[in-house]
Amino acid sequence: MLAWLRIQNLACYDERVHDISFAPLTVIVGSNNTGKSTIINAINMNVLKVLRSNVWGEQEYHPYRDRLEASHLHDPNRTMIIFARYSIQGNTIDAGYSIHNDGRETLESMNAHVLQPYLREHYLYIRPQRSGIPPEMGVTRNPRFQLVSPFGQDMVPFYLERWTDRDPLWNEAESWLKKIDPNLKLLKVPLRGGNTSMVTSSNYGGKDVDVNLTFQGMGIQNAATIIAALVFSPNNSTIVIEEPENHINPMIQEHIVDLMNKAVMEWNKQVIFTTHSINMLLPYLSDVGKGKPRGTGHVKLAPDKFKMVATEWKDGKAEVSDVNIKDRPLIHLGQGTLERIKDLI
Repeated sequence: MLAWLRIQNLACYDERVHDISFAPLTVIVGSNNTGKSTIINAINMNVLKVLRSNVWGEQEYHPYRDRLEASHLHDPNRTMIIFARYSIQGNTIDAGYSIHNDGRETLESMNAHVLQPYLREHYLYIRPQRSGIPPEMGVTRNPRFQLVSPFGQDMVPFYLERWTDRDPLWNEAESWLKKIDPNLKLLKVPLRGGNTSMVTSSNYGGKDVDVNLTFQGMGIQNAATIIAALVFSPNNSTIVIEEPENHINPMIQEHIVDLMNKAVMEWNKQVIFTTHSINMLLPYLSDVGKGKPRGTGHVKLAPDKFKMVATEWKDGKAEVSDVNIKDRPLIHLGQGTLERIKDLI
């Protein structure tokens, strides 16, 4: 898992040392334009530098086209540092990525040869603005180092591969999609010539009708992308998701929380996500704090596997801090931490 990250002189973060440590499940909250995405960009840039020699032009993983765009205050004389610490099979591996003021880029890692294959197979990033799933597309997809595209537009061939291989996790994925929409009865990926499409069987007026997933709402399409990343990624993977609540009804966002919790508790995965939704946070105020337990049928997260990180502006500077909601009765959060969280998101 990703254990720790240091950022200096990247985007909104200045030359001071900004350290963030991560738990098996870490939620990053903050108002708009306070540095949440910059933290995710830093993670992605570090991963890209480990896996590839050049991080620029990778718009799927971060928005910066060159060093000048990425540098704090767009100042070319600053040295950017993105230092990450990973914990892999009990071993600690550091990867320090520096972009020097003279334009040199360096990666310092004693065990990059161990880190590279692990990140290639066990790291996934899902973007906040995800593309819709095409009605039909070719069965081939562009090779990439991560399992599914950050945009989610390659869900059709991704699911086709698991459908034809009779992946043992297929029913697991299908069951979570049904939680998002109980009317969905079957997820299938038929192959027609060189193209394929994703089809769901939905109940309309007591009759089951096959409907292309493209004709379902964006919430169902986004859920299919998140489910693919969380369910089909190998155990011990790190999955980073920006705003998993996008286009999903607030009343059923808790199912996404339950799936993330199951990935952490039962599949030993790490989940890092950003959110603006109080409905994504309320379950953790119950699971992690000492408030009224959630009802039956939910997947609870152990308090020692949770961490909340907040980004905000203080005195004109971007700051990162931990928010402690552990060991506090939920009833006492009404005028304390809960209001604080509402302000942050």
